[in-house]
Amino acid sequence: MKVIPLNGERFLLFQIGNLKFIDSFQFLSASLEHLVELLLKTGKHNFQHTIKYFGDQDFVFAKGVFLYSYFTDRSKFDETCLLHIEKFYNRLHDEPLSTDNYELAQRFGTLIECKL
Repeated sequence: MKVIPLNGERFLLFQIGNLKFIDSFQFLSASLEHLVELLLKTGKHNFQHTIKYFGDQDFVFAKGVFLYSYFTDRSKFDETCLLHIEKFYNRLHDEPLSTDNYELAQRFGTLIECKL
């Protein structure tokens, strides 16, 4: 593991094997989400490689939804259905998952809702 610290609590980069995790916000004027939104306003033609490899559906150009608080161990990745919205409480912000984010997960994901 390699680490490039910024200070005792923040880092610019850490690497585990061949995977590099870079804090891009340290190098950019805004979040990646905001920068993509700005570029997208000028047209999808600016994303020729993205369209070539992933298509031009709306979800390709939208920020994804990841249910961090729910993924407590690797076994969660083996699940084949989307649990009910109450299972996805956001402990970081101390709030439930928004209905909009849950609907995005349903619409753009490949999972169906579980009957649990």
